[in-house]
Amino acid sequence: MRISLIIVLLVDCLAVSGQSFLDSVFYLRKIDSLENSHYKVKDTLRKLQYEYQLFISDRKIDTCRSNDSVIINYRSKSGTLLKRKVNRGIQDDGEYQKIEVFYFNEISSVEFEESWELARSYSESNELLFTWYIYSFKRYKYDSANLLAEVLIFYPAFSRTRFRRVKYSYNDNGKPVLSESRESLKYFWE
Repeated sequence: MRISLIIVLLVDCLAVSGQSFLDSVFYLRKIDSLENSHYKVKDTLRKLQYEYQLFISDRKIDTCRSNDSVIINYRSKSGTLLKRKVNRGIQDDGEYQKIEVFYFNEISSVEFEESWELARSYSESNELLFTWYIYSFKRYKYDSANLLAEVLIFYPAFSRTRFRRVKYSYNDNGKPVLSESRESLKYFWE
């Protein structure tokens, strides 16, 4: 009788502690999922903010073309550069080797950059299987003297969860001194 009572109590205690462990794992997964969803919404809204600036301002568009590149500048009526789209290295099939989109702030300094690089996959017989673009984003931050203070670089081909932060400080000669760190993607828009 005593042994069966001890076994029942032991099983009951282990079942309760196991249940709380499973509950906490489920809770942590739910929090992680919510943080991920929050980042995706914030990321989308920030990118739309740049396009919205173009939409609400009166603008002029000018285009420059060379043999293998096209540059499109979007300017406000006062001539301030708002956006620049650069298509470089046109290929035989009409695809561009690299596409870059730059968004500028009110003093015409780059604030955000999107970049796509063409990648191709070939079979062993050198036949093209498919093409795709590898994308990356960069944010630029400036100090009160309009000097570059930070560049935040997100390159998902290397890591989908982290980005690289490059901080600029300037010595007495005015030359930049760089320091670099890697941080969680959720801090990219902070």
